[in-house]
Amino acid sequence: MIEPRISNISEKSGTLRRIAESAQSVIELNNFQVFGFSNLDLTSAFETKTILENNIHNFLKEDLQIKARQTDLLLADLPWNIPLTSIGLAESESSSKRNAEYQVIKKLLGLLSDKGLGLFILPPSIFISQKAKEFLTELESLGYSATLAFNLPTDFLEGATSIRPMLVGFQKSSDNKLFVAEVDYDTQTDELFKSFKDQTDTHNLFTGTFVNRSEFTSFTNYQTQQQIERLNSGYKQFKTYLLSDLATDVFSTKETFTFKINSILIPKVGTSSPVVSFDEARLKHQNYYYVLLDEEIVSAKYLVIYFNSEIGKLSLQAHKTYSFIPHTNKSDLLSLVIPIPNKETQTLIIATQLQLNQLKEEIHSLETELSLNPQNSKRLQVITTDTLESLGKLSDEERVLKAIRSGETKETEFKQTFNIDTRTGKKEKYIQESALKNIVAFLNTKGGVLLIGVKDDGRQITGIEVDDYQNDDNYSLNFKNAIKSRISEKFYPFIEWNIVDIENKKVLEVECSASDTPCYLDDKDFYVRTNPSADKLDGPRLVEYIQSHFGNK
Repeated sequence: MIEPRISNISEKSGTLRRIAESAQSVIELNNFQVFGFSNLDLTSAFETKTILENNIHNFLKEDLQIKARQTDLLLADLPWNIPLTSIGLAESESSSKRNAEYQVIKKLLGLLSDKGLGLFILPPSIFISQKAKEFLTELESLGYSATLAFNLPTDFLEGATSIRPMLVGFQKSSDNKLFVAEVDYDTQTDELFKSFKDQTDTHNLFTGTFVNRSEFTSFTNYQTQQQIERLNSGYKQFKTYLLSDLATDVFSTKETFTFKINSILIPKVGTSSPVVSFDEARLKHQNYYYVLLDEEIVSAKYLVIYFNSEIGKLSLQAHKTYSFIPHTNKSDLLSLVIPIPNKETQTLIIATQLQLNQLKEEIHSLETELSLNPQNSKRLQVITTDTLESLGKLSDEERVLKAIRSGETKETEFKQTFNIDTRTGKKEKYIQESALKNIVAFLNTKGGVLLIGVKDDGRQITGIEVDDYQNDDNYSLNFKNAIKSRISEKFYPFIEWNIVDIENKKVLEVECSASDTPCYLDDKDFYVRTNPSADKLDGPRLVEYIQSHFGNK
């Protein structure tokens, strides 16, 4: 059983308060009730609006002292995974009814008005475990569906559990849409609820997007699929397959089998990486799935390289079920979506990885020689300098490509152009302003990178060639003049820009460091970066931010 205990209650409850107040004001929900069933004292967040029911047994057995069907908005913090038998109640036949929090949710939803919204702090398993899926199906039979899910900050339940919770909203609904968003302590929740209310899809996880509820399993899996889509847009020859399409045989290593060529071992438990032989295995043999692969489609060595990549690790992580020890079910494993290049590209990737491994061994050898024979430092420096110079020819392109594949974040922004509206082909002031305000926001926050020549969704590199481009020098000079006239040349030390050649296109990379003084666009507009957007501050909010952010600088 996990009982949420929130440390630093003022910061955490402040986030809950902001979410609740945003829901009330934006969606126009009036009658508000808050329920706490744990050591999280919601009274410190909501004062007299809170009703505390510390005994779940009594709550489920007795009637509430409020009239049903009259609550427009409720917020509940529940302990997790409490069996009904542990509080003296009998189990029902359905496994979904064995957890007390599910019964509490169902009873609380019965208090909602027809347009009411119930918000619950729940574990991430709510959309992925079999027990939770049965419960969601049960709610749908009663006319209720999950309509929104916010991924709360990673440390939201710090002190009680390392599990990152969700805030899940339920209401009367029959469609299959789920509004999802990443939430941190700086998120403008008013804008999130406005998009939710207006059914506005920003196609961005940080500002809110709609997904098919029946296909949503976790935020990690959603982000993985988005990265795979960006990967495919950058490498058109990569075709996606389900692992079930690649495997000719899959079984547990507890069974008797003969290890064959072009096979891999994928861990059932934990977070270690897949391997191509038991000689490389870190776990006991019975803790692996043995997967025999179709050699006409994929090489086992390529697949191991993929699973050890950033996106491959995320993909495996997204298909794990989390309890005390992460584990992977066979059915979930077979549903893995994997990008597979043609065999020629696979061979090249395998050969390159082998060379990289040799390079790592050579670097280790140089480190050993330096520590044992420091008199050779001059010769070793020549070797390392030549190596770094060679690698530097690729570093700009690879760094920018990595940023594009990761998508827009609080530290990364994409703009297709700096001057031209691609819809009309004309130069427009607001296009330039959109880029410059993000530079100002980066300077006023923690810095970041602006990439010009990339579509906002990161799925296509269009290049600055479509943007009033004559040559590199002329484009760079025009950009510098815009910084000088609209931001100020005194911020040059905090802004570096470079034109990078990527996939036969040119991208302007603008790296911004955090400024030590406030920065304004056109000497009047002040912006800060909150997730993948630039927010304008004015009035008391501006004064408070400048005092807290720049006060001691």
